[in-house]
Amino acid sequence: MSKYVIFTDTNCDLPVELADQLQLVTTPMKVIINGKTYENYLDYRQLSVKDFYKMMDEGVTATTTQQNPEDYVAALTPILAAGNDVLNIVFSSGLSGTFNSARLAADELRETFPERQIEIIDSKAASLGQGILVYLAALKKQSGASLTEVMEYTKSLVPHLGQWFTVNDLHHLKRGGRISAFAATVGTMLKFKPILSVDTDGKLASRHKERGRGRAISALVAQMVKEAKPGIQEVVAIAHGNCLEDALELEKQVRAKFEVKKLIINPVGPVIGSHTGQGILGLLYLTDKPNE
Repeated sequence: MSKYVIFTDTNCDLPVELADQLQLVTTPMKVIINGKTYENYLDYRQLSVKDFYKMMDEGVTATTTQQNPEDYVAALTPILAAGNDVLNIVFSSGLSGTFNSARLAADELRETFPERQIEIIDSKAASLGQGILVYLAALKKQSGASLTEVMEYTKSLVPHLGQWFTVNDLHHLKRGGRISAFAATVGTMLKFKPILSVDTDGKLASRHKERGRGRAISALVAQMVKEAKPGIQEVVAIAHGNCLEDALELEKQVRAKFEVKKLIINPVGPVIGSHTGQGILGLLYLTDKPNE
């Protein structure tokens, strides 16, 4: 069996210790603040989550830029030159053009390294939704599965990924075009908290709203109860935008309903956080039936 590497971008939001344990190779996504570009590594070496959300809280506007094909070529060339094949699990094509950049880079690299296998998966996921796919792919690899077997297994999981979120600040959704300025103003006054999910196209969709943070957290758990696979949960993830206390409350409610083998709690990094603001809270899990 040929050697291969599982490669992903840092929008997976996995804890760096876990990524190292799983022997993942990651490429940093980028965020631009006040004209300065920061690369978002999983260990936050250029910009910590705490500092990022503090900037956001102070009114700084952050923008993001997708990976381009040259970024992928530069990152993957030494891996391929060392004799490794590559399985690249990429941030949702419904939220970024990064997947297309990865595809173009793979086409170029196959010409340079015709003997190497280079495969790409559109995760159709964000943050720890993508992280769950990468985590399970790495476990499958550790079991001795081939690159092709891991690829097919991971692709089969994509339609079974539950990705539900709530946010505190409606004005970030307004800036991203998700809701109108009027809806953001009225919703903030009435303390409405939108419940959002990532749909089958990998895009963020507003589903309904709850009044107050507590009800919003309970709504995430209720959705998991409705959708999750029966029995013991292999992995569940909770992503949070600098709101660990809410994440721990969500964990408590999840554990009251399910037995979970692996529960991952980690911050939403600066790239995705640029579009959601402080206070985003996500619950990610595997569903019983394919998403509609």
